[in-house]
Amino acid sequence: MTARQAPASEPAPLLAISTIVRPSSIAIIGASARANSVSRTVLHNLTDNGYPGTIYLVGRKSGEMAGHPVLRSVAELPDELDLAVLAVPAAAVPETLAGLAGRAAGAVCFASGFAETGAAGQAVQTRLGEIARTTGPRLLGPNCLGFFNYVDGVHVKMAPMERQRLMPRDRGPAVAVAAQSGSLAAHVVGSLAERGVPVAYSVTTGNEADLGLADCIDFFSQEPLIGSIALYAEQVRDPRRFLASVAAARGAGKTVTILHPGRSAASRAATQSHTGALSGDHEVISTVLSAAGVAVAQTLEELIDLAELLRRFPDPRPGGLVSINGSGAAGVLVQDHCDQLGLPLSEFSLDSHEALAGQLPEYLPVHNPLDLGTGLAVDPGIVPAAVGTAIADPGTGSVLVTLPYLRQETMRSVLEGYIAETGPHGARVPAIFSVAEEDRPLWADTAELARRSGVVVNRSPERAVRALARLSEARRIARRRIRRPRATALPLGPGSGPLPEWRAKQLLRGAGIAVPEGALATDGDEAVTLAGRLGYPVAVKAQAAALTHKSDLSAVALGLADASAVRSGYEQVTGMAAAARPDLHLDGVLVEEMAGAGVEMMIGARRDPDWGPVLLVGLGGIWIESLRDVRLLPLDLEPADIASELTRLRGAALLTGTRGHAAVDLTAVAAIAARVADLMLSNPRITEVDLNPVIAGPDGATAVDALIITGEAADD
Repeated sequence: MTARQAPASEPAPLLAISTIVRPSSIAIIGASARANSVSRTVLHNLTDNGYPGTIYLVGRKSGEMAGHPVLRSVAELPDELDLAVLAVPAAAVPETLAGLAGRAAGAVCFASGFAETGAAGQAVQTRLGEIARTTGPRLLGPNCLGFFNYVDGVHVKMAPMERQRLMPRDRGPAVAVAAQSGSLAAHVVGSLAERGVPVAYSVTTGNEADLGLADCIDFFSQEPLIGSIALYAEQVRDPRRFLASVAAARGAGKTVTILHPGRSAASRAATQSHTGALSGDHEVISTVLSAAGVAVAQTLEELIDLAELLRRFPDPRPGGLVSINGSGAAGVLVQDHCDQLGLPLSEFSLDSHEALAGQLPEYLPVHNPLDLGTGLAVDPGIVPAAVGTAIADPGTGSVLVTLPYLRQETMRSVLEGYIAETGPHGARVPAIFSVAEEDRPLWADTAELARRSGVVVNRSPERAVRALARLSEARRIARRRIRRPRATALPLGPGSGPLPEWRAKQLLRGAGIAVPEGALATDGDEAVTLAGRLGYPVAVKAQAAALTHKSDLSAVALGLADASAVRSGYEQVTGMAAAARPDLHLDGVLVEEMAGAGVEMMIGARRDPDWGPVLLVGLGGIWIESLRDVRLLPLDLEPADIASELTRLRGAALLTGTRGHAAVDLTAVAAIAARVADLMLSNPRITEVDLNPVIAGPDGATAVDALIITGEAADD
C-alpha cells in the first residue's frame, strides 16, 4: 500500500477509489477521547486488524489517544496524505473537506443529514461534491458506513467490529461488494463469508456526493483477484456512466449482479399511455441492465446466491436443469419450483439414459427429476456417478443435487465423490449441493470440505432453484442476437405531446407498419363517402391530439354497416367528445375499415429520461388492465428473438393455438415490434409509442389503435 501518482491514462476517480481502499497513511479528523466516539472506534478497527500504515489524529485538543499523538489542526498533517476519515458532525463536513484540499487524496464521510433530509441538505451535499471534484479530496459518502479491504487488512468502519480475516491472495477469484446501504453490504459479505466464499472488498457509497458505484466497478474491473461483483443500488445517478463501467467490467471478464429495489406499485407513477404505466422505472432499469450482461436479482437472497454462483461459474453453458434427488418427493417439489420459475428440465440423451440405467437399481426409472430412492442407502456412490453422467450430457445446463441428511461418514464420502465429478468441468456447468434439514448444521468436516473445495452449498432446494432460474435467464438474455436497426426518420412536425390517431397512423403506414385503411372526415357527408369507398362495415372515431383514450369517452363507434349508421355514428362520437371536453377542437373523425378477428395484443415503446428507450410487447385490448402480461425488451433484438419472448408470456397459449383456434402470426407481430423499435432509435423526439390493440391473426397483424407522444429533442 503506497501512495501513487496517477498516470495520464488513469481517470482520477479510479485512482481515488484505489487510494482510499489501499491507503498507506490515514488521518482521522475529529478525534475525541470519548469511549464510544466514532474516531476511537475507527482507530480501534484499524489497529485491531493490524493496519500497517501511518495513522494521524486531528482533534480539538492536542494530546494522545491509544498511543497516537493528537494534532490540533489539519495544517499539521503531511502534504501527501492518502485518506482522511471525517469523524465530524454534518455541519462541520464542508469546512473540514475544503480544508483538506491539496493535502489528502481521498476522504470518507460517515455523517448523515444531507440529501436524505430534504432540499437544504441536498444543497449542502451538492456543495460537497463540488469541493471534492474541483479541489479535492475525492469523497466517499456522506452517510456511508465505510469500507473493508480484506486483501490488505484495511477496515474503515464507524461501528465496532471483531477482528477480520485477511483474504489469502491465492483464494481468487473473489467477490467484491459495493452498496449504497452499509447494513445490506454487511449482510451480503457475512453470508458469503459463512459459505467460505472469498470476499476481497466491500465498499459502501452512501449518498454518493462524489464517488459512487460506477467508480467502484471501475476499480474492481482492474483487480485481478476479483471475478464477481455484487451491487446494491437504490438509485443509479448517472446511468450512462454506470453502463460504461459495467461494460468495462464485463470486458475484463468480471460478472456483475445487482439488486435494485422499487418493484412495488407504490413506487411507480402511471402515465397517460399503457406503455408508460406498464414500464415502470424498475422494469426499465432491469431490462437495460440485463441487456448489458448484468444478472438482475429480485431478492437479497438472489443477490447473494448469484454472486456466489457467478464467481464459481462465470461462463455457464446453455441447457436445462438436471435434478438428482434422494427421494421422489424432493424431485416433485423441485419440478414444481422449476415450472413456476420457467427453468426447463433437460432431456437425457440416449447415452446418458443407458449409463444411468446401468447405475440405478432396476426398479428405479430413468427420468428427470432423477429419484435415487433407496439406492442411496445401499450405495452412496450412486450420487457422484449420476452427477458425472448428468454433467457429461451436452444438454445439461445446470445440476441440483437434493439429499436427505446423511450420517457423517456417508455425507463426506458423497461430497468427495461429488467434488471429483464436478471439479473437472470448471465454470461450464453450475452445480448446487443441497441437503435437507436446513436448520441443522452440516457435519463440521463436511462443511469445511465444501468451503475449501468451492462447492456451492444451498440448504433450501427452493432457493437453489430460484438462483439457477435467474442464472439461466441471464444466460438466455446474453445469447440473444443483436440486429442493426433500420433508420426510419419521421416528419413529426413542430410542437410536443400526443399526436392525433389519424396522424400517428399516417406516419406508421409510411414506416411499413400495417394499419387499417382509412381517412379523416370533417363532416357527416364526407364520413359516408369515405365509408362507401372503404366498404362496410367501418369504424368511426373522434380525432384530436388530446383524445388519447377515446373509448373511455364513448367517442368511438364500431361495426357501422351502412350509410345511416355512419351518419349516426358521426353525430354520436363528435357529440360525446364535445360533451366530455367542451373546450376541445376536433380535427374531425377517422373513418376506417374494420379489422378482422384475432388476438388483441399491444406493442409499445417508452423513452426513459435516464435509461433510454425500451420496447414493450404483450397481450392487449381487454387483457391489458387485468393481466398486465407483457415483456420489456431492448430495442436492438432480432425479430426472431422478439417472437421467442412472446412465447414466454403467461398467456402464450392464446398465441400458439388453443381450443381449435389457429396460432397467430408471431413473425408479423415481431416485425411490427422491430419497426416500432426502429422508430424510437431513429426519432429521438418520440417519447412513447402505444399500439393497442394490435389484432394478430394467422396471416398477419394490424395496429388498430395508435398513440405517438413526442417531446423535445432527446440526446440518446
